[in-house]
Amino acid sequence: MVAKSFDTLVIGSGPAGLLSSIGHSHNSHVTLLEKPEKNNTLGKRILLSGNGRCNFFNEAFFKPEFYQQYPELTPLFEKNIPEKFFSFLEKNGFPIRKEGDLYYPYFNRSESMHSFLLDLLKKSEVETIFGTLLSVDPLKKQVHILLQGQKVTCSYNRLVLALGGMSYDRKENPLSTIHSLSLKTVPFTPGLCPIKVKEKIPSYLEKNRLKGTLHVFSNQNEIYQETGEILFKHDGLSGICIFNSTLYITKELKKKSSKITLSFSYLPKGVHVSDSSLPHFLFRYLKEYPQQEENSLSFTFESLYPFSESQVSFGGINPSEIDFSNMRLIRYPDIQVLGEMIDLSFPCGGYHIGSAFLEGYLSGGIYD
Repeated sequence: MVAKSFDTLVIGSGPAGLLSSIGHSHNSHVTLLEKPEKNNTLGKRILLSGNGRCNFFNEAFFKPEFYQQYPELTPLFEKNIPEKFFSFLEKNGFPIRKEGDLYYPYFNRSESMHSFLLDLLKKSEVETIFGTLLSVDPLKKQVHILLQGQKVTCSYNRLVLALGGMSYDRKENPLSTIHSLSLKTVPFTPGLCPIKVKEKIPSYLEKNRLKGTLHVFSNQNEIYQETGEILFKHDGLSGICIFNSTLYITKELKKKSSKITLSFSYLPKGVHVSDSSLPHFLFRYLKEYPQQEENSLSFTFESLYPFSESQVSFGGINPSEIDFSNMRLIRYPDIQVLGEMIDLSFPCGGYHIGSAFLEGYLSGGIYD
């Protein structure tokens, strides 16, 4: 068994891991470990963000009201991390475009953010290796990894875990590699994803879109409402409002007796229109499947789509295990945890990637 020693070992090259590596490199030698793949691409999740545009931040992070909803993150606000992160981007020549509450790379391309961070990583002289984390021994301050088919035991002075969640093409549960830490965790579930419904979705309805207001009920009590657009899939519903509803649906699913139903109002109640003015797919559906509620479509929730179809995963390490003033584990101060592996769930709109950037920036800068 080969043995190695690292000053700062960062595992995971997502937004949090990259920014943490760049930050820590100012005061220590940093080694960044990423899983081996066909092209060994670092930060590939950045390329997927915002449908290729990378909506990497939301204006809400600058406002105290946001931290009333997510009190765990209050230290980031108190340390002015959002402002410092934007100063960091400006100082290093990264132009930004703002649309509504969302921030994008100026050229509206995820590759701009991706290449910018990889260039900073190179300039920071971060060592990159490709291998698989097998386990962590926090008492010996060691990790076991698989490098080129060989098991290697690595000691560390500082360990940064940015392992991500279970969404997209993830096949293994990242929490399984850190069970030795004995942390309180919440099982991962798909998040910000389409949902399957019990009602039949006829083929003529599939791939059509409809604007209106989504109402989500648990045992007939409304738990969520959002105006937006739904997309009909062959077995369910998609769209931003459906994605956001999974935040609330997931919480209700933990209650064994919950029955989740959805109502989508495509016209205000009391508004009457001629059948000929309706989209053909809607007219045909209403004729074939009459609805009880006026100007609304009703559905019964069956299940979430799988992790492979989810934008993120909900669940992970309980925030009570973490000191958010420095992103260290309370029980193991030489270990930091970042990003999607923490049980913090946000709606669509640059929140998940934004919080990952802020956590990465904070973790890498606490020794300045």
